[in-house]
Amino acid sequence: MDYRTQSAVLGLFVIGVLAALGIASFVDSFALQTAETLLAPTIGSIVLVAVVVGSLVALGSRSRRWLANPYW
Repeated sequence: MDYRTQSAVLGLFVIGVLAALGIASFVDSFALQTAETLLAPTIGSIVLVAVVVGSLVALGSRSRRWLANPYW
């Protein structure tokens, strides 16, 4: 395997571990407290993440040099 393939596998592994930890934390938090207590902060966090990701996608898609970068 070349270096890029190994880096991709490592990146996917790290993302998978972080996603599993996030899901476990989410389930654990809701199991320990009532849903009403955490509903508003959860919805607020989801909206905030959606806005940040959406704005980054919009900035990237409107770029004139999207694939002109030598990295690609």
